[in-house]
Amino acid sequence: MATLATSRRDRDESPRRSRLFGRRQAGFSTLEMLAAIAVLGVAIRFGVPKLAGGSDLALYQAHEQLVADLRNTRADALIAGDHFQLEITANNKWNEYRMALQNDGKWKASNNATRSRKLPTGLAFTAGIGSQFEFNTRGLLVGANQTATLTLKDSRTNLTQSVSVWPSGQVQP
Repeated sequence: MATLATSRRDRDESPRRSRLFGRRQAGFSTLEMLAAIAVLGVAIRFGVPKLAGGSDLALYQAHEQLVADLRNTRADALIAGDHFQLEITANNKWNEYRMALQNDGKWKASNNATRSRKLPTGLAFTAGIGSQFEFNTRGLLVGANQTATLTLKDSRTNLTQSVSVWPSGQVQP
């Protein structure tokens, strides 16, 4: 009498069964390869520019820091009730000074900077070197009758970023 059920050995040796439940082939699946390529891509994107001495992010970060420091200098003047000054002292450095009212009625910057920053290597100011931005107790730019512009340049990529400071004290990236 013939039975419909096959022996266990016949089931284990069928091509379909060995492919689905048999030994796994050596190697990686497509999903594993895509994940490895994605991780490698991220590592190259963020790791290699750092090894090469900088990245295009350095210009953006320096620009954002300059804007923040100009706005903080203005806020310091409003909060403290004194004049504050941000000075571009070199092609790669700026300082913030608190000012004191002298007996002659003029404001004079202190000798010690309250905040000092230096640009990363490869970045420099191309416009505005020697500029002084003095904010009064109302947050207005002192002695300005037109908008002043500072320009940062990345010597590696030749990209630039500008910051405008309006007589009203507004800082615009």
